[in-house]
Amino acid sequence: MKIKDRQSRQDISEESVLEYLSTTPLFFERNLEVLEAILIPQKNGSVVSLAERQVSALRKKYTTLENQLVSLIERAEVNQRLSEKVRAIILSLLKTTNVHDCLVAFERFVIDEFSAAEAGAFVFMDGATMDFFERVKIDDLTTLGLLGKGRRPALGPISGEQRQILFGSRQDENSAVILPMIGSSWHGSVVIVSNDPSRYEAGMASDFLEYLGQVLVLIINRMLDASISELND
Repeated sequence: MKIKDRQSRQDISEESVLEYLSTTPLFFERNLEVLEAILIPQKNGSVVSLAERQVSALRKKYTTLENQLVSLIERAEVNQRLSEKVRAIILSLLKTTNVHDCLVAFERFVIDEFSAAEAGAFVFMDGATMDFFERVKIDDLTTLGLLGKGRRPALGPISGEQRQILFGSRQDENSAVILPMIGSSWHGSVVIVSNDPSRYEAGMASDFLEYLGQVLVLIINRMLDASISELND
């Protein structure tokens, strides 16, 4: 009889056990002694009860969720601070009355508030060979690949040669963001450089930077349109 019982138990597959337990949720409630007798082997060679294993699993899950919550809170705080800075720079730009003052204010604000090593807003009027401040040639920016293409920011390091032409500095260890600008009668790029190689990395979220570039385009358009309107009057 015992041999037959042993053979019968051997014929029961894991799938059958799982199927039975899943369709009989009250099994362990009716058979608590079985639940208490179940032991689970650990990697270190010891064994723990099912209850202890469940507590350990729940503790790990709680720790994971707690870490995720902390990460979300930290990210929200960073986004909040960034949002406040973007709002402040927009208000500062709106107070300017001409393109010169707008670009100067923008570059100064980015360096001061975003801890940038260098920042340049390079604006080229249609047909112009030099930027608005006559700092760089449009051919140089195009050759170096720093004249923004499309409407999406590009993030990553720039070469010492690129940095030398733009800012007179040849430090190779850096990271940068290039914001393309396409206006009504002009185009150009915003280049922001950090000495921290991990500050602006390809693939990182750049929504705030893209938004900032779009706002700068709108403000410059408004100023140029106003200047053209005054000349026509």
